[in-house]
Amino acid sequence: MRKVVVLDRVRDGYTPPYCVHGQATCFACGEWCWLGSETYGPVAARTIDPVCMDCIKLAYPKGISPLGHIRDHRTADGPHE
Repeated sequence: MRKVVVLDRVRDGYTPPYCVHGQATCFACGEWCWLGSETYGPVAARTIDPVCMDCIKLAYPKGISPLGHIRDHRTADGPHE
């Protein structure tokens, strides 16, 4: 089974509420997505494939739910290490 992390697409005028640590391309459509503090590591290590919110809605049948949640550090929570 393929492990994926669902990410926000990079869009003009949109800044995500979490600290941005990089970008990756969606494996399904090739669009750029934001990587946060906790999503950067597994995507960079290639242990999880990035997929954008738009593609996850189209690619997977309804009723499929995520196995877990990765919480990136929120910008509003202040600086982090």
